[in-house]
Amino acid sequence: MKKVGELIFENCLGKKTLLYGEINTNKTFLTSKFVEFLIYSKNIPPKDVSILDFGPKMRIVNNVKIGGRLEDYSNSIHRCNYINLQEEIIPPRLEAKNRYEFYSNICQNYKNTNESVLKFKESPTNFLILNDISLYLHCGKPKNLLKILNISYTFFGNIYYGSSINSKYSKLFNILEKKKTESLLKNLGPCFFTG
Repeated sequence: MKKVGELIFENCLGKKTLLYGEINTNKTFLTSKFVEFLIYSKNIPPKDVSILDFGPKMRIVNNVKIGGRLEDYSNSIHRCNYINLQEEIIPPRLEAKNRYEFYSNICQNYKNTNESVLKFKESPTNFLILNDISLYLHCGKPKNLLKILNISYTFFGNIYYGSSINSKYSKLFNILEKKKTESLLKNLGPCFFTG
């Protein structure tokens, strides 16, 4: 396991880099800084950088920041090939009042995120940035996502991998989410644990 302190942006060019870890461990912040590195340090034309941002709006729960979008950390995001979501992402474990709502939120998020993934597939770029992959993987298959990620020359993204976000409707779901994340970790690299 590589620690995020070993992360050097230059070494991520031409690779499939994944940051993974608990909430509030700077995954989204570091992902936004990689976008700025591409644009300002490597002079990559912004339109060659596609951004899929699946993060829900940032919120504070029990004095802890949860969620967040790349635009919360960088104004450069919208200069890129920013592929908008049709609808807002619903944090399924935080918003559901019952099991039906929980699974309904997951399905709605997948429909929304999958549309964006397919838009990227139709017009791919050499650089793909993906914030909060978990929201896609809740219903999506890792192997299908890997096919999309491998289209790009450089992929850089992040995913939730922890136990802080829970609800009484999500115990079995949390186990499946971890297994899907571990499948991605085996097939991408370098991968950095953020804590």
